[in-house]
Amino acid sequence: MKIKTKITLLDSIESIGNQMKLMTAKDESALRQKDLLKSEIQPIMDYLECTETQTMLFCAIFYLTITETSCSASDIGNVLNCSPFEMIRLDPDINELIKKKHIIKAGSNNNRKKQHVCF
Repeated sequence: MKIKTKITLLDSIESIGNQMKLMTAKDESALRQKDLLKSEIQPIMDYLECTETQTMLFCAIFYLTITETSCSASDIGNVLNCSPFEMIRLDPDINELIKKKHIIKAGSNNNRKKQHVCF
């Protein structure tokens, strides 16, 4: 991948992560507001060959991996402003990201301690 493309993708992920945090501060769900982020999501979605939801999850996980000390399901839910039930519904999307090797899962078998780490 070209360096310029990498920088563009990183800029987009950073922008999406920052916007997700702002939405959370306003008590809005980033997943329900993804149309507002469409222009930022599209290049990442095209590169990853994923759905919008999977791309949002990837961006949240990548953002947390870079900016925080942990990236648990609870942390992802906080960034996306999702309830624990919404996070359970997102499990197939997370598993698809793992299957495509966009993220890896590390940690204990206890769901609360699982870490989702980006490649």
